[in-house]
Amino acid sequence: MALFEKLRFFGTSTGLLIVAAAATAAWAYYPTGRALVRLWHSDPNYSQGFLVPILALGLLWYRAWERPPGTAPAPWWGLSLLAGAVGLRTAGAYFFVTPFDHLSLLASLVAICLLFGGPAWLNRAWPALALLVFMFPIPSSVGGTSLTDALQSIATRASTFALQTFGVVAAREGNLILLKTTELGVVEACSGLRMLTVFCALALVAAALVPAGWVRKAILVVSAVPLAIACNVIRITTAGVASESLGTETGYFIFHDLAGWLMVPLAFLLLGAEVFVLSKLFRPVPSAPAWAPGSSAVAAV
Repeated sequence: MALFEKLRFFGTSTGLLIVAAAATAAWAYYPTGRALVRLWHSDPNYSQGFLVPILALGLLWYRAWERPPGTAPAPWWGLSLLAGAVGLRTAGAYFFVTPFDHLSLLASLVAICLLFGGPAWLNRAWPALALLVFMFPIPSSVGGTSLTDALQSIATRASTFALQTFGVVAAREGNLILLKTTELGVVEACSGLRMLTVFCALALVAAALVPAGWVRKAILVVSAVPLAIACNVIRITTAGVASESLGTETGYFIFHDLAGWLMVPLAFLLLGAEVFVLSKLFRPVPSAPAWAPGSSAVAAV
């Protein structure tokens, strides 16, 4: 009922058209969604894909319905972009290029915004649409494999140094951490790519919700990368200390099982702490009081 009450803002006929367009897009991209769900379920690096659409819907709801903007549809821009999305998806299906299909999905959503709400609605929806990028796999052609290799190397080097700092006998051999009684393999699934994606998504949501200037928002987004790396290093280091102190089985449980449940809450905690610190460093400057006769001395003080 709440959804239909919101759609009354557009008028009955336009609201029904929006529902019909959304249903048509869902039907057209059902195979794409099914393939993404299979990927999220099978590849540990992209299991955060289940979380991203929920975050995007929540962000869209907050930005769109809190203060609904006036509608100024741009049908020609919307139809042109929709035609481009159809062409992009056709090319992706013909040449077996999956990223084209993913880009066409985002282009179709942008086209729907322009068709029914115009630039005003696109201005409200673009952070949620940008957030959806993190539910897609990174194509190897644009550096997906190189990024994973780099994250593995950084995690292995930093975790080895951290273990040595804590007094644990550790040595690095490639992406393998050799301990006194066991070894930790920082394989592709443990590279930290999942944490990087989660942190980037959460940082984008925080930047969109925090009522502050662009400096604080930029710091939040840029800090996602070092925070994700630090979170993964904490995970590997904790597993190494547990393996040496409590036994190999306990370390394996922390490394593979428990860490999967604790990393997302840790991401929320770290980002929350960063938002709190930034709120203390960047305080809003109060606006100057309006001038009134006889108040110039008070304003100067």
